[in-house]
Amino acid sequence: MKAPPFGIRIERSFSLLAVLAVVAGLGVGSLFDFGRAAGAHESPPAASATAGAATGAGAAPTAAPRASGALSRLAIAAHAGDADVQRELERIVEHWRAKAERDGSRSKAWRRGDVQVALCVRAEPSGAEVASIGADRALRPASNLKLVTTATALALLGPDAAFRTPLQLQGALDNGVLAGDLVVQGGGDPLHDRADPRYAESRLRDVARALKNRGLSRVRGALVLDEGAFDAPAPGPAWPSASQHWQDYCALSGAFSANGGMLTALVRAGRVGENALAELHPVPSGIPESIGVATVAGGKSDVQVGANARGATVRGALGTSADPVDASFAHPDPVQLFGACLLGALHAEGIEVERGVARERRRWRADLEP
Repeated sequence: MKAPPFGIRIERSFSLLAVLAVVAGLGVGSLFDFGRAAGAHESPPAASATAGAATGAGAAPTAAPRASGALSRLAIAAHAGDADVQRELERIVEHWRAKAERDGSRSKAWRRGDVQVALCVRAEPSGAEVASIGADRALRPASNLKLVTTATALALLGPDAAFRTPLQLQGALDNGVLAGDLVVQGGGDPLHDRADPRYAESRLRDVARALKNRGLSRVRGALVLDEGAFDAPAPGPAWPSASQHWQDYCALSGAFSANGGMLTALVRAGRVGENALAELHPVPSGIPESIGVATVAGGKSDVQVGANARGATVRGALGTSADPVDASFAHPDPVQLFGACLLGALHAEGIEVERGVARERRRWRADLEP
């Protein structure tokens, strides 16, 4: 029996909260939440304004924005006029500047005056300045670049945008055997739920199950990951340093990813003298794994993790009275991770891919779209 090519897609919505942050020399005081599905990063709020949050079918739930006195006072000031916004921002900035000074003074390397603030608030769509504090002072933007990314995504994609990762069978499907390649078109989805390191595995298993239910049992060609116009995953040219590349906050992005480009080690103590119970997700990782954590008496917690092109490591010791370890760290290549996970999901559902995973560009065929 022959069947025409068909397509399946992974699609899920993501939420974005636009924020206004007060920046001090030691960091950012802000509410910053991309939603659990896209991997959230939060800091204590100083001043914040939110806009357009939406989750669609298939998206992980997103917590509602946290209320803060600063947010309420800013909202009231905004209704009262620009002068009130300026005064309220100055008060908030001074509060956090003074706190940073107090906290920093505990360090021997601290120099008075190290805390600097530069802030400018403009109205949309006119671009008129509403308030500013040291707006002409040049400072390293650091994590404030996330604000620009968030605002750009909201402006260009809208709050209801969805990640789309379609799959396409290229070739004749005869009695469950595909004569050509199974092609996946990358859409930049991180496939991440920070509360569930198994999320990507589960979603990709659903995709493999859907293909199986459509009659696919073997692919004569390859699982082709079409990276399209996305850049190859790589760190920035100036930051971070190579010594930080393994950290979770340095996880790379690309046309494809799983678990936000990270591996997550879950470790809990066993019996003294035996190996601790350790898991590494997503499974499979696509790189060699070296896992060995000893269980010791007491509260010791010394679990070391890391990954590079040569493999992933989870080693150390964990005490019987120590808390379980939940540690995430960057995979060296998120596209490779996605490919390994999807290939593993296909295999688990009984679908064999004879030529493994191939990374190409512009293999997607519009004429075969369902």
